[in-house]
Amino acid sequence: MMNFRNYVIGVGDRNYKVLGKRPAMTIQRDDLCPPELGWQWSIIALDCGVILPFFSYCGKRLVIQCGWQPFGYAEIKINWRKVPLQQGRIDAGSIE
Repeated sequence: MMNFRNYVIGVGDRNYKVLGKRPAMTIQRDDLCPPELGWQWSIIALDCGVILPFFSYCGKRLVIQCGWQPFGYAEIKINWRKVPLQQGRIDAGSIE
């Protein structure tokens, strides 16, 4: 399924530009250091004029992703966290 979502319905093998909420290459806000909650969005603009949207929401318990990620993958995802995300928490494995 990785090839399907990256090359068949995705655009991982094409040239494109990414515009979006800074930092635009972020998939969801809790990937940032320190982690944040809220909305992330981006738009992929292909050289042929096609525009592909992406948005994600990261809450304390809910994570949603839909559209074409900034890296070209097509995705729809809805997850519930078992343990609420602690805003501002740094994981033990990260470098400070």
